[in-house]
Amino acid sequence: MVTEQDVYNKFMKVKSQSNGKPYRLPKDWVKHYSEKLSKNAQDNLTRASKYFTTLWCDIDIEKYIECGFELFPKFSYHQIFNKKIMVLYKRRDKLVKSELKNMKHEIINSVKFVVTFMKDKEYNNLFSEYSRFTLENRHVIITHYLQNHISSYFVSWMIAEGNFEIYTNEYESSVPFIIKEYRSMFIKLQNNKSFLNQIKEKVNG
Repeated sequence: MVTEQDVYNKFMKVKSQSNGKPYRLPKDWVKHYSEKLSKNAQDNLTRASKYFTTLWCDIDIEKYIECGFELFPKFSYHQIFNKKIMVLYKRRDKLVKSELKNMKHEIINSVKFVVTFMKDKEYNNLFSEYSRFTLENRHVIITHYLQNHISSYFVSWMIAEGNFEIYTNEYESSVPFIIKEYRSMFIKLQNNKSFLNQIKEKVNG
């Protein structure tokens, strides 16, 4: 169940991120709620908590509020139900889900390629040894990436796993996109650890 305090806390967190100012949550929520918030604010928080518990239970509250602050610089509780916010949220959510689907598809195809490439070679840990495999003094993971056999997400995954170091004079200039987008891809990978762990378990038996 989502409470008024839950909505308030997330609202204040996003507000702080939006305006770049620190925030402090009340030590005594009951007192703050009854004495510091207006009746209108209380009513809107109560209504929002009910919606996020029922009709909007699948909605990410923080991301929804982020949309509110993006649309309305002085976003407040009474604007939570503005239809423009839901429109923006759904559009963003659809885009995120599409990107996630593409990421998983690219990783699966990369893994299939790696499995095929390594099938005649002995290894204990497929991804670790593939990432260290070299031909003509060059790591094949870079060669295969540049040949579009494996994706930037797969390479980023290997970096995140500690299997490969990309920030070297030898390779940094070869993969500018990964260098630029690594943090963003890393976050997406971290948010899908269960999917990645399933792949590791499957390929390593």
